[in-house]
Amino acid sequence: MAFSIPCDACRAPLTGRVFAIRASTFVVTSGAPTAHRLVPSVRPSDYLFCPECTAVLDSYIRYVSDQRGVPQAEAS
Repeated sequence: MAFSIPCDACRAPLTGRVFAIRASTFVVTSGAPTAHRLVPSVRPSDYLFCPECTAVLDSYIRYVSDQRGVPQAEAS
């Protein structure tokens, strides 16, 4: 019996190299000490990406980092 696991982004069957991505959502609590302001709001989600989708995700992360956040025009 054969089975394949698809990429969570493009749904192509994963072969060769696979990249695991863990995404977490946090909330910022006001009035809490600095060390405790970020609180997880949802359990982390794990994703498996093919190399091509990992490269696209990496470029998006670099763009947001270079812009010091999501530009306001794209956030709304």
